[in-house]
Amino acid sequence: MPPAGSSQYFDLGPLQQLLDAGFTLLTPNQRLARRIKSEWDRRQLEQGKQSWKPIAVSAIDHWLQTRWRETGAADRSGTRRLLSDLQQAELWRQVIAEDGRRHASHHLLRVDAAVDLARQARESLLRARVPLAESAVLDEFRYDQDCATFLRWLQAFDSKLADSAALTTVDCAVELLDAPAATASPVALVDFDEIAPLYRAAVAAHATSVEAVASGQGEAVTRAYSFPDRRAELSAVANWAAKEYERNPDRRLGIILADMHSDRAEIEYLLRRSFQCLGENYTSLPVNFSTGITLDRAPVVRDALRMLAVAGNSMRMVDVLGLLQTRFSLATNKDDDSLVQLLQRLYSDGSEQVSTGRLRQLTANASAGDAQGLAIADSLMRVHTQRLNRQHWLPSAWVSAFCQALDAFSWPGSGPLDSLEYQQVESWYGVLESFAGFDALTGKVDYNQAWSLLQRCCQASISQPQTADSGIQVLGPLEGAGLQFEQVWLCGLQGSRWPAPARPNAFIPMVLQKKFALPHSSAEREWQYAATLMRQYTAGCGRLTASYARQVDGVPELPSPLLKDMQIVHKEATAEVYQAWTEAQSQGVRKLHKDDRAPPLDTGGGASVAGGSAILQAQANCPFRAFASK
Repeated sequence: MPPAGSSQYFDLGPLQQLLDAGFTLLTPNQRLARRIKSEWDRRQLEQGKQSWKPIAVSAIDHWLQTRWRETGAADRSGTRRLLSDLQQAELWRQVIAEDGRRHASHHLLRVDAAVDLARQARESLLRARVPLAESAVLDEFRYDQDCATFLRWLQAFDSKLADSAALTTVDCAVELLDAPAATASPVALVDFDEIAPLYRAAVAAHATSVEAVASGQGEAVTRAYSFPDRRAELSAVANWAAKEYERNPDRRLGIILADMHSDRAEIEYLLRRSFQCLGENYTSLPVNFSTGITLDRAPVVRDALRMLAVAGNSMRMVDVLGLLQTRFSLATNKDDDSLVQLLQRLYSDGSEQVSTGRLRQLTANASAGDAQGLAIADSLMRVHTQRLNRQHWLPSAWVSAFCQALDAFSWPGSGPLDSLEYQQVESWYGVLESFAGFDALTGKVDYNQAWSLLQRCCQASISQPQTADSGIQVLGPLEGAGLQFEQVWLCGLQGSRWPAPARPNAFIPMVLQKKFALPHSSAEREWQYAATLMRQYTAGCGRLTASYARQVDGVPELPSPLLKDMQIVHKEATAEVYQAWTEAQSQGVRKLHKDDRAPPLDTGGGASVAGGSAILQAQANCPFRAFASK
């Protein structure tokens, strides 16, 4: 383990003998590969070197793709394309849509979920080397209607891949099994909790020898806490990180969230509050997050998509409100009386969807005093005159049309953009480039299809701020494996979440999932996965703190069985008051105004006024009945 107080997140010591022997290091993820490379470069600089040979380290997916290209398989039958995850999803979407038109036996309520599940099912089958050509295996699929439907999709998907000379990352590994090795060297598998049979066979076919090695050699001191709820647990973590940072800013701290998707936003807010980075110091938070937000949730990109949506027939009310008040356009009338009147008209319509034609009419006719029309009315009309909803173009042609529509709103506004927003705008143009690469896959599409595809491209792109490296890392369960810290806090270890419950794939027969031990197929499989990660965390730090919430969403929770050997200290919630709020309150000037006279009731010529204490009684008994009988 790296010495305390150093900035290292990986100790190359246990791997030095392998490096001297010429081994190539393979890691389960790109994050660990970057850490190993960073530590190697740091060592060379400390030795006073000005140039050096790069360390041979790579994430296993990237290594397999590189070997596939080196074998010449990419040019075996002309130009072959390696599909991205998003392009695979679009191909699955086409297959499912075509199958739905041919067979009326199913109706999907959530197409996106079916696409993701189908893609995962194919990858799991290939990685486990399930022999799909055997009749006994195919019969297992035909016994279940969902599995039989997926088998049709799978065959159609493979046919489309062959027709378009395309393949996926997993297909690269399949082809490597029979491809001659261009270059071979010994390989070390670093900190793998497990490796799929396909990947293990592909590595063995293109390496002179394979060794598995664990970098962590320590045994952490452990402790465990329980908290009344998730908020109290995450607040304690944030306060702990702030106090440890105050004691020693160079200390390496890891915060591992068992449920990164649900807890990321809240832990970020609480960390900013504990480090007092909610105001002017917003960009000074000394914390790195392993995951960002999807690009479509970034305000500058979210509003760009809203601006493009005005070319359609209707928009959601929430998107209209955001568009009228965006700061990423010059065509806005913030705080104008005419804007208030427009919002009142829209709310009085009481519709969730707003016709873009009516929106153009209302913005053009809105008036306040001598001013006629809102500034955004001209932008809406300029986009309307493009007649985008009547066009059928290739995605590459839609890019210029979308840029022209954004120019009508002067997006992204007069600025100034902060560093994060500037990075998000750059990511937006990168998404447009990837969007233009769908020409061969989708052909010509109409406006609605083009806008939906662009939105999915943004959802698939992660906005990760480019910040300086920090001593505090917030990680998901997989990202934290293999990294080495002085202290680690592992959050969210409720019994219902860690190990996670089994989540078998509905498109693969259960008998095959259990036979080939597919991911998430059984409780035993999830236990083994969680226990392996726990051992890696314990071996990679000096002190490990585990915690769980005794209640989540009103439901009582028990600790994870993996905490059975730890003595759990039960913590109670503490009343926390944000310091900045306390200071603002203490500096406020209070005035006492006595108002003991209300305006007189308008009785309409002496008529009695309905109501009184009876209506309060009715509301207490049954709010709906009180409303219906008023």
